Amino acid sequence: MLSPIRFVVTLWLLSMFVVASVFAQNKQLDDAKTIDDVRAYIRDENRKLPPSFTDLKTRVAERADILMSAGDKMMEIAQNTDEKSRAYDTKLEALMLLTEADVEGAEQNLKTFLDEFRAWEDAERGGLRSVRPPAAQFLLHCKKTMKPDATFDELKSYVTSWLKWNTGPIDDIYYGFQVAEWHKTPVDQFIKELIEFVQSSKCQLTASEKEIVLSSLEFALRFAPGTDPLLYGRTLDDEDFDWQSLRGKYVLMKFTATWCGPCKMEIPGMLDAYQKYHDKGLEIVSIYIWQDEPDPIAEVKQHVEEAKLPWIILSEALTEKSEQPKQGDFYMIRAHGVPTMVLVDQEGKIIMMHAREDKLQAKLREIFE
Repeated sequence: MLSPIRFVVTLWLLSMFVVASVFAQNKQLDDAKTIDDVRAYIRDENRKLPPSFTDLKTRVAERADILMSAGDKMMEIAQNTDEKSRAYDTKLEALMLLTEADVEGAEQNLKTFLDEFRAWEDAERGGLRSVRPPAAQFLLHCKKTMKPDATFDELKSYVTSWLKWNTGPIDDIYYGFQVAEWHKTPVDQFIKELIEFVQSSKCQLTASEKEIVLSSLEFALRFAPGTDPLLYGRTLDDEDFDWQSLRGKYVLMKFTATWCGPCKMEIPGMLDAYQKYHDKGLEIVSIYIWQDEPDPIAEVKQHVEEAKLPWIILSEALTEKSEQPKQGDFYMIRAHGVPTMVLVDQEGKIIMMHAREDKLQAKLREIFE
């Protein structure tokens, strides 16, 4: 047991450590002169996030705080309209995270900021819209109006009407998939029927609008439950990855990045699952994308070594060298963000989107125990 004096000293040292850490964080942001400097701040702060939190809201709040601070700094140093748009996008992303996690007051704050964002776009960009505002509006609309007992036809009608208002952004369609999941609707069926609807004479979109929507839907179908994803690339040993060799196993696919804080939070649970179920038929493949370091391959190798990851590792940087399409682009990961984790069955079919945390662990117990 600590003596009273030792306890006070320990508490003082801990408080000094916290103060020093916050000071270092603030200094990096205060010293930022360009948007790229702020991006580096976001990446560095994500790396510092602990591997786990006590609850979802705490984790989301930490991530949102980083993005909100970064957005404020971007707004302060922005030199042109595009950089200001990036600042608004960053702050809007923070508010969307809080809204998705049902943090108290977040929904109203998102509505207020969205109005501000749109007013700025009308005044400064002549009404030209960024991708994120329609997605944010759709998220709010889903939470407000979608009935818990909606039928499939009602769900399809709802999302197709939204596509009529906002053609193009993959984010809108992705949130449509989230609605499908909330309503226990098979997502592959949902996408295929949407494709049929858009191709039919019932859909009142123009030919060019239909082309945009169909392109987005076809991208999304590559990642929908019930489909067989085409996973390819090169391992850290710079060898071709053989996706077909994993048939007969359940495979957890994780699209990730070394700088991503939420990605690191998944690692303890993944290590635990790998230890429990690898011998029973579970394999894990991590695909590292969006690495903008001078030597992205060395960065991934260092991260894998430090985290002691025992499973298959693919690097988009190596794939790019082999002149294959970037995996992040092929699967439109920008619509989902990192980490994107999906579970594939023994036949190579996706059986679970958003395969993370408790939801993933429950599914693995159902399969292997």
